[in-house]
Amino acid sequence: QKERAEKSEEYAEQLHVQLADKDLYVAEALSTLESWRSRYNQVVKDKGDLELEIIVLNDRVTDLVNQQQSLEEKMREDRDSLVERLHRQTAEYSAFKLENERLKASFAPMEDKLNQAHLEVQQLKASVKNYEGMIDNYKSQVMKTRLEADEVAAQLERCDKENKMLKDEMNKEIEAARRQFQSQLADLQQLPDILKITEAKLAECQDQL
Repeated sequence: QKERAEKSEEYAEQLHVQLADKDLYVAEALSTLESWRSRYNQVVKDKGDLELEIIVLNDRVTDLVNQQQSLEEKMREDRDSLVERLHRQTAEYSAFKLENERLKASFAPMEDKLNQAHLEVQQLKASVKNYEGMIDNYKSQVMKTRLEADEVAAQLERCDKENKMLKDEMNKEIEAARRQFQSQLADLQQLPDILKITEAKLAECQDQL
């Protein structure tokens, strides 16, 4: 009877140890759940930051497009004016050249004017080429900004996928923890009855002793 009483006490001690282990497991599960919740909140925050960055980039693209259109319109007007001046200077240059051929002997002052007109024509051609280069530069800048916006959109899509994966994984963890908690709860619900039986056996052993 004494040995049975000692075994009952040892069994009760084992039950207390198991109960402590289950409490530790519950605490670890709660800590894991909190960690998943923190990661989910960080992903949601990153998604909001990316959406805000896309809005800023879209506004920037719109501003650049408007600037490009305004600059193209201005450069188009300037180019038309330059082309008109170029045609006029070219016509004058041709007229001066013909006049130079006809009156070459008495045309020394006009020859200087012809050279000046030719120089202005070259300068006008260089200005037109410069404006065309500026247009190409703005087009390249707009294309670069659009590529950046596409990259941010792709990053946002990857973030949404990761968010969905994390949410699914977290739901699976929560469901597994819930099933584990239910199983442990069923075990814990039987624990008082086991303790009562053990205490009754212990009391019986003590009475017999």
